[in-house]
Amino acid sequence: MSTLLITGCSGAFGGNYAKRMLDEGHEVISIRHDEAPVDTASLLGIRDKITWVRGSILDANLCKRIVADYGINEIVHFAALPIVSAATRTAVPIFECNILGTIHLLEAVKDNYFAGKNIKFVMVSTDKSYGDAGKRPYTENMPLCGLGVYDASKSCADLIARSYHSCGYAPYLVVVYKL
Repeated sequence: MSTLLITGCSGAFGGNYAKRMLDEGHEVISIRHDEAPVDTASLLGIRDKITWVRGSILDANLCKRIVADYGINEIVHFAALPIVSAATRTAVPIFECNILGTIHLLEAVKDNYFAGKNIKFVMVSTDKSYGDAGKRPYTENMPLCGLGVYDASKSCADLIARSYHSCGYAPYLVVVYKL
């Protein structure tokens, strides 16, 4: 089985995905940036089955070190600051986490690509990236038009991930949209 770096394992989507991967026999590494009294990994009974690294995806060197030290084969990127209401009051943390955090993970993928190791990168995004596109279901060929702070941060992260793929730095890129 493979070793996966799954960001956002303390959240609902990341935690449930981590549980599935653990059940399939994969090793799961994640990043814990703070301690919450209750999180999804604890509720699912998998907190002690995940290897946690203390830090943040905002630390570029930490992201690169995790990929190297743990022999990561695949990154599944759920981590985001999704607090849409807070984004209207404080935009910078939303942009930092959702855009810069994605760049740091993609840089780790790029460094490994140039070293001869291909790492699959799964970017888990949101339908909010499309803004008010009207027609549903959304498709990947629709324009990314997020206008709110959270929406725009996810649109930007999507475009950045696609640019790394287009340039060949992340040859195994998958973008998944959760509704």
